[in-house]
Amino acid sequence: MPDHKPSAGSFMSDSFHFAFITDSQIGCNSPFGLNARVSDRSRLESAIGYINDDENEIDFAIFGGDLVNRFDSAEELDIVMECLGMLERPYYGVSGNHDEGGKHWLEPEVSTESPYFDRGAPAGFSFTHEGASFLGLNALHLRGDLDEDLQQAEWEVMKQHFAAVDAAATHRFVVMHWPLLVQQPDEEETYWNMENRHEIIAFFKANNVSCVLTGHYHHDIVGTWHGIPLLGSVGTSQVFHGPQSCAFEHVTVFPDGWMSRRVDV
Repeated sequence: MPDHKPSAGSFMSDSFHFAFITDSQIGCNSPFGLNARVSDRSRLESAIGYINDDENEIDFAIFGGDLVNRFDSAEELDIVMECLGMLERPYYGVSGNHDEGGKHWLEPEVSTESPYFDRGAPAGFSFTHEGASFLGLNALHLRGDLDEDLQQAEWEVMKQHFAAVDAAATHRFVVMHWPLLVQQPDEEETYWNMENRHEIIAFFKANNVSCVLTGHYHHDIVGTWHGIPLLGSVGTSQVFHGPQSCAFEHVTVFPDGWMSRRVDV
């Protein structure tokens, strides 16, 4: 990761920009090979090229999880790390279910440890930039699929982060791989949403969260719940749940608001 970092102390006097990239999922949609001209890698590199272009004024990038398709694939992770090494801006990120190792939640008989965390791939963050607070959570842990202790530990991460946030923070962004919901609050609990979403959204509301950015669903999700904007990105690998193109988000933050636009890859 580059040495330069977002500013920590001053409060926003002007706008800034960041890129939100999720579900690059190297190996998911690369029918001609992992390094083919049209592949998950090529789409991720397209996003990185956009971020590195000074004309786009991107201050930093945030990754929303599922950078690899197979948690036990060293080859896929090699490509991810090579691509991250191309970034000329700071980057942060969270892990997704495809990145998580150990007793894999989709295949409980698999005990192979993922190299993801040992290689220093993005796996959570907490920082402030121009008076705006950013928190990256492990949604797989928060969801409670793996272990109750891991779930409680993630709640502590949230509590400690917001306890330390300056009361005058202009914006409070939360990034997590899983969307809280995909259609409406009382929908059936599925692979695509968070079963404990009502408890989580109540905590976010109590802590004045400005926006929750997510991936996982492989389709854009835009909504508001309890007054909190929910922004889910389709990702750069493959589209599910209806026609759409792969993309990432270019988010512009200004003193009294923010907006986002899709950038196709």
